[in-house]
Amino acid sequence: MISKFTDKVMGDAAQWQNRVLDKVYPIVYLDAVHFKVKQEDGRRVSMSSYICLGINQSDDKYVLGIWVGESEGAKFWIYVCNKLKKRGVEDILITCIDGLKSFTDTFRTGFPNTIIQTLVLFIK
Repeated sequence: MISKFTDKVMGDAAQWQNRVLDKVYPIVYLDAVHFKVKQEDGRRVSMSSYICLGINQSDDKYVLGIWVGESEGAKFWIYVCNKLKKRGVEDILITCIDGLKSFTDTFRTGFPNTIIQTLVLFIK
């Protein structure tokens, strides 16, 4: 049943993943969620789901993309930057990220004028 459902939505999902985006986003949030996946051979590997949320000039929030990779790192974020640019994003005013090392330099290769805002999590 899951396979039948997946087959029916794959075309829509591919269309969504490749849709044209706005040229400018005032704010974009980038983060990754980490999880373990059991391989067919029984090994468990770490994977990451990269999430990009953009706020457009009308103050609407959109998920710009979700990508799955083996682990969070600067190399994969360059890939995300390139995907955003290919889909029409020319400028991001403020990019909100966590404290991943080298992320600032990495993201500025794609969007050199963006202001990087490091997110701070407060837990009570």
